Order: sequence, then C-alpha cells, then structure tokens
Amino acid sequence: MRKKTKMLFIIAGVLALTCGTALAAQVFYPGVDSAQRVGSEVRMSAMKLMDKDTTEYGFDRADGNENQNNLVAIVLDEKISSDYFLYRMNLYEACESKNPAQDAWEEIKKEINERNFAKEHNILPSQEEIIESTHQMREVAESTTESHEILKSLVDAMGLSEDEYWNIFKPKYETPIALIRHNVSQYCKENNLPELDNSAIEYKVIDKDFFDNLGVKY
Repeated sequence: MRKKTKMLFIIAGVLALTCGTALAAQVFYPGVDSAQRVGSEVRMSAMKLMDKDTTEYGFDRADGNENQNNLVAIVLDEKISSDYFLYRMNLYEACESKNPAQDAWEEIKKEINERNFAKEHNILPSQEEIIESTHQMREVAESTTESHEILKSLVDAMGLSEDEYWNIFKPKYETPIALIRHNVSQYCKENNLPELDNSAIEYKVIDKDFFDNLGVKY
C-alpha cells in the first residue's frame, strides 16, 4: 500500500503543477501504462519547448517581435507561445478536464499573476532553490524501482531522456510554478493578505484564431 501511495503521489505531483491539485487527484495513475499515456499526450508540445532557447512560457528569446508565428497572447507583459499553451492544455486533457483549453488559459493567467506578485515582493525562488527542489523530487522519484519505472515511462513517452527532463525541462517549466505558488501563499498568510485576485488580469490576445479554434473564451 505504501508503494502504491508513493507512486500515486509522484505522478499526481507532476500533474498537479499544471492541472491543479484537486483535478489531478481525481485521476488514478497506478502504473506504467497510465504514465505512458500522460507522456504521449504532451509529447509533441514538450518536444517543441525543448527545441529552442525560450522563456518560461515558450517564447523564443532570439525574437522579440510580437509577430512571431507562435505568439498567441501577452499576459502582464509575459509573451505566451502556442507551444507552451498546448503543453498546458495537453496536461489538462491527460487530467480528463471537460474543457482543457479554457482551463489552461485560466491557469496560465493565474500562474503569471503569481509570478508578477512574487517579483514585486521579492519572493521569486532563486535558480539554486529551483535546482535543489528539482533534485529532491528526482531523489524521491528514483527511491524505489517501481516509482522510477513509472516516471521513466512518463519521460520516455514525452520524447525526453531522464537527464533532459530533470536537468532542463522540469526546472524550467514545472518546478518554478510550484515554488512560486508556495511562496505567494506563505507571504499572503504571514502578512494577513487576501488571496490574489485573478479575475481582472491584464492581457492581450494576439492570435484570436488560435483561441477561437480551441473554443477559448477570452
């Protein structure tokens, strides 16, 4: 029972970073087959995110032009690429969301709002903290043969090597989300502040056809 609980925790943890803890907990991922399915869902978008030198939201650092082909929106000055949006949407699909595109859009806005708050209050995690946290997660994932096999199946299905996932992909696209969310939550509690208001976040949709084709309300 402990082994199964541990494996569920690891897989759910990967999904919770982007799907939300409650939604991820609704889906049962007990073994290799399910991990492979999740990895397959995000394979194409994950591979594209690994293909270039991009920001945390998949925007090519070499191109500051708002006419860049894969730029779909700007949220609080952060440029969002179609590759990043589709990666997040694919994760929601893996979590069996009823409206993965809309859920991804709302979550991305929330995530950037939290990052913006963290910047303003000097509570962004350092690169050292991100690397250390990712390293700790890898240790947990590889602590048993069974849990390692499940995570390896997930990563293989994503089209990445284990080192690519743990050393490049996760510390860039997954770990910071969790750390920032934790820091913001702790800061608000310690300073008796209300939860962040995500209802009126400033944004600009660049590629309306992209959103319309996915049925996203903006």
